[in-house]
Amino acid sequence: MLQQGQLCSLQRAAGFREPCPGKGCRFWEEGGALLPAGCVIERLGLNPTARPEPAAALRGLRFRFDSCARPEADLALAAFE
Repeated sequence: MLQQGQLCSLQRAAGFREPCPGKGCRFWEEGGALLPAGCVIERLGLNPTARPEPAAALRGLRFRFDSCARPEADLALAAFE
């Protein structure tokens, strides 16, 4: 669950202080009966600060998804499921 004022892990790893966009981020999962809503990066237990190269790649991917239309991004993400 998103805490008020929580910073984005990927942005923090790159040295930026950006609030977590929550539902506005492509790495956000709505949750359901078993899991609360939350960040996929956080949920996987990844430590972007300790692994800057993969964090940078994921950050770039997030911004690429943000720049394309929602249906296109949803299709691209579905390829990983």
